[in-house]
Amino acid sequence: MKTRAMSFLRSTIAVSLLATLLVSCSKENKSGGGSSGSSITTISGNGSKLPSNWKSVLANEYPCTTTNINGQVTNRRITVPVQVPGYINANAGAIYTGVTLEGDLLTIHNNGSNVSVELRVCERPELNTSSAQFIAQPILNQSYNCAIGEISAADIVVNSTYGQYQLVFFPIGKSAPSSLCQQTQYSQPYYH
Repeated sequence: MKTRAMSFLRSTIAVSLLATLLVSCSKENKSGGGSSGSSITTISGNGSKLPSNWKSVLANEYPCTTTNINGQVTNRRITVPVQVPGYINANAGAIYTGVTLEGDLLTIHNNGSNVSVELRVCERPELNTSSAQFIAQPILNQSYNCAIGEISAADIVVNSTYGQYQLVFFPIGKSAPSSLCQQTQYSQPYYH
């Protein structure tokens, strides 16, 4: 009986110690943060490092293909506020990004205390930039090939005077290579 009790006690202590180590990171823990003045930003969501200009990199790698009201492709993106559908299941500290075939960019970031959504829409005729909304809950995943988490699927509606534009997002590195991703067989063209 003593052996069984001692074994149980040792197991309990080991599990408690492991749990304490896993939970020991607090708000004051600065590990995983980027150093000031550095050109590298550390993203703790998947432990990868991104250049500080990663949004510009994506904007250049995925140019806008839509036209403005004058029929010109300008590669100009407009930030549109997004109505968030309740709770978005994003890992603390993680950044997820997705792109449409037209070059629109969607970023979801959980800074640990709240989730922010940034939608940068390519210029389109009569676009209403007052708000956009998710059609369904976005699907977020860790990326094994990119330095940033992926928005595996997200559909957003943006209003215009002509009706609605439906934006269909998918992970970066699917329709064209990205310098933020390792190019593997997984990074094949993606047709939605």
